[in-house]
Amino acid sequence: MQGSRALAAVHPHLHAGADVRAHGDHLALVSADGRRACDLVPEEQPLLALIDGNRDIRTLAREALALEPPLRPAATLGLLRRLYETGLLEGVNDNAGRELGAVNRTQGFVAWLRAATAVRVALPAWLGAPLRPLGFSATAAARLAGVGLAGTVLFGLGLMLTGELERALDPFAGGALELRAALLYAATAALASARGLFRLLALHGQGEAVRPAIGWTAGVVHLDIDDRARRWLPPEARGGLYLAGVAGLALPTAFGLADRLVATFVPHGLPAWAGAIVAVAPFVLALDLAPYGRGDGWQLAGVWARVPDLRRRSAAFLLRRSIRNLLRSEPTSAAERTYLLLGSAWLAHAMLAGWLLTEHLLPSALRALTRLVRDGSGDPVAWGVGAAMTVGLLVVTVALGLALLIVVGGAVAQLFGGRRATPPASVPVGEAAEDVLEAMAAVPFLASLPREALGSIVAGMRRERYRNGDAIVRQREPGDRFCLLQSGEAEVLFEDESGARERLASLRAGDFFGEIALLEERPRTATVRARGEVSVLSLDRPSFVSLVEHSRFAREAVLEQVRNAGFLRTVDVFSHARPALLATLLDKVVAQELPAGTAVVRQGEVGDALYVVREGGVRVERREGDTSRTLDELGPGEVFGEIALLSGTPRTATVVTTAPSVLLRLPGEALDALLLDDLRIAVGLCAAMRRRRVAHGEATWTSRA
Repeated sequence: MQGSRALAAVHPHLHAGADVRAHGDHLALVSADGRRACDLVPEEQPLLALIDGNRDIRTLAREALALEPPLRPAATLGLLRRLYETGLLEGVNDNAGRELGAVNRTQGFVAWLRAATAVRVALPAWLGAPLRPLGFSATAAARLAGVGLAGTVLFGLGLMLTGELERALDPFAGGALELRAALLYAATAALASARGLFRLLALHGQGEAVRPAIGWTAGVVHLDIDDRARRWLPPEARGGLYLAGVAGLALPTAFGLADRLVATFVPHGLPAWAGAIVAVAPFVLALDLAPYGRGDGWQLAGVWARVPDLRRRSAAFLLRRSIRNLLRSEPTSAAERTYLLLGSAWLAHAMLAGWLLTEHLLPSALRALTRLVRDGSGDPVAWGVGAAMTVGLLVVTVALGLALLIVVGGAVAQLFGGRRATPPASVPVGEAAEDVLEAMAAVPFLASLPREALGSIVAGMRRERYRNGDAIVRQREPGDRFCLLQSGEAEVLFEDESGARERLASLRAGDFFGEIALLEERPRTATVRARGEVSVLSLDRPSFVSLVEHSRFAREAVLEQVRNAGFLRTVDVFSHARPALLATLLDKVVAQELPAGTAVVRQGEVGDALYVVREGGVRVERREGDTSRTLDELGPGEVFGEIALLSGTPRTATVVTTAPSVLLRLPGEALDALLLDDLRIAVGLCAAMRRRRVAHGEATWTSRA
């Protein structure tokens, strides 16, 4: 197997006791203890029997092609990646996990801390049985959450207009500090129990058998539920569960604010314990709604957006792409609109949290501490509670302030960033021309040229030198030159619509990139960055065109090969293919000239080929009932057809030419052979397929911790 020593030595096997569970048409592989689960599509289930520790990854990919229905290599690697991310795949080391493209697998201290602060002690099942008839549906959960949130906003505005909001959000008003802190602690536990109760009722409404439990979460003891069943529920059912959790906090918050509003007109008092619940409820609800935390808000954002590795991608968008996207004039894609909404939710919640913390919670705590000092209390318990409370709130305030500063810094960097990189000073090839000539003879689309023509090309090349970390070319910059890596190593980095970066490949001496720049200036599809000292040989387009025009070899034949190679390698995962593999691809590629209005592939058909648009353009459409929706418009250099071809599922959309077009068609059999030869390309195609599905708003089969 080429391309990855880490993957070559891996013989994976499934977590002991894991089995497949179904919820309607939804399948998931679930660990024996129910703590981990991974979504499955029906075509993937037969492969599970082969993941037994006796086969390496390449053998698994080959034997999966013989299954009925066959599972293509990229789909096999995609399943292995998801299993690894959820901890259901064993025998895979960290290096192999990274080669599989796995992300966001929590390990080490963070994993221990999460487990230590989310302990569940299950109680007998009969305690929850009487609640089963009270279970409610996802629709009812959404309505309850809507009523609670609407009431919170309306009654909060009413308190603001009457000038009583500040007093309503003062949790430490009245009573001895240590007694008040204990009441707030107990109130937080009671609210968490209410959230757990509502989630229990929602799970009962889904027909799932769950047990009540006593939980310790972030040091708060409360009645919760053993809700492992949620891990194999379909997304819509999980959404209802999380909305139920929001309802369990929003309804008490709305009731508490309503009571405070009524008290401004009809004075009355609440018991101390009820007053504590009313005082702490808005803060607990705000924490649960955080789209970047571990509460229901983050889970709901994941269900709605269906974006893999949501937290990292939305954070990357805020820091690298949000301001840039707002300032540019080009239309935004569906994926970019999703990240804009997610980024807006991040900022809105951060401002809400900062306002609650700095305007209400922290001042209230400081006033309580001031009263303690003024009263001259010598109670060490009160002093300890006050000091711990104040220090904790100050730490949270500083952390929130630093986070906002980082976001602001990212925005400033976007305003002044994005300038085109200037290549370093270059020198002619000179005396090393003979060595360069041999390297250029290995380039597939130049290999057929006579030695005299190759010598003319080499004479026009220049040498560039880079230090570790330097960008040789940058994504989205116009392609201005063809590059051949003469010595050293480089890495290929792709930045998706969110701004999150993925390492696609490593380049070594003899690898090349940027051949499309020999024909026209098109934006780069990836960034190539030096790893250590690197020497690059470059050839700009004017020099190449001039050499071709004045040479005696078959001009059109060479340009055709350059066009095919260049456009094929605009597919980011082919950009690092070894020269021999690229030569094999070029032998299999068929150029199709099609008039406007031609349906290239149709929704529901079996995928048998991958296409790259060389000239013209196509429109991607999906039939939904009696209507057809346009998903995307693709132009030269863009790829389609990979989802059905790689996953083995029917075509998810129809693609129609919008103008006279030339398409490069790569048969599925040739692609399968290529992927089995170099699994790095299969990993890259998996990543490209996930990005396309997210961009089209499709359900993405993602792992859940």
